[in-house]
Amino acid sequence: MKVSLGNGEMGVSAHLQPCKAGTTRFFTSNTHSSVVLQGFDQLRIEGLLCDVTLIPGDGDEIFPVHRAMMASASDYFKAMFTGGMK
Repeated sequence: MKVSLGNGEMGVSAHLQPCKAGTTRFFTSNTHSSVVLQGFDQLRIEGLLCDVTLIPGDGDEIFPVHRAMMASASDYFKAMFTGGMK
């Protein structure tokens, strides 16, 4: 399967392989998760779409991060960002 992004580049979906299960179509990919993670990391490195800044300890360092990534990896941050922390 090939999908164009409109700019001549191939997207993540170019890695998908169709597989049938009943009347619903499913697609699988062995590389999708790593490609998405690399994409988020590149956005972070470039300072794009980071919506939270972590400032640990004495504040000598700051870490711009993606709120969605933090929440998906940590119940603590999920509660913090979704109002579940009271």
